[in-house]
Amino acid sequence: MTTDASSSEPRRTRNRLQALLYDHASGRELAVDDRQFTVAAGSGWQQATFRLQLFTAADLRPVAVITQVWPREGAGPINHAKRYTTALWRQAVPDQLQPPIVVGRAIIQHDEGEPRELNWTAIVFKAVDPVRFELATGEPTWIPLTDAQLEYLVGRPVDRSRGAALASRTDAPPARPLAHHPCLARAARARSTSLSFNLCAEALG
Repeated sequence: MTTDASSSEPRRTRNRLQALLYDHASGRELAVDDRQFTVAAGSGWQQATFRLQLFTAADLRPVAVITQVWPREGAGPINHAKRYTTALWRQAVPDQLQPPIVVGRAIIQHDEGEPRELNWTAIVFKAVDPVRFELATGEPTWIPLTDAQLEYLVGRPVDRSRGAALASRTDAPPARPLAHHPCLARAARARSTSLSFNLCAEALG
């Protein structure tokens, strides 16, 4: 007996959702609510902005919830998943050995007409090199989420709104002493994965 591919897709989606919630659902705190998180322009892409709600807890993988008005704020979180995940990892949680689980949604708003709000999608990449913030090649795991499932994942309600931009993040962060550089913290925690302080020092130049 053969199985039609279209009929098996809902089952695969359900299995991915179950695995996501089984592995990662737990209580987290809202550590950051940045209404103007900025991904810098580069490599032919324009600057992008979105609201970031970052949920964290000790020994748990962070969950970065992003809401963006498209196309006004740049490319959408689905089409630019790898670029945004790398930026969130590097800028928001640089001490983590794995990139954050990104849960994104877009609010489609053209000059005319009512906005159209899309649902949440979890985007899960694996790390290849946490020292250099390098993600695995290929497609991530995509998992549609409802509001209730997202709340279960992070352990608290999540605001769906874009929120008003509070301030532009234009100031560069202060220089960080080398002894406190997150790369060193990642390398210390990564000894069991064969990363070393030598590799960290090489990456820091």
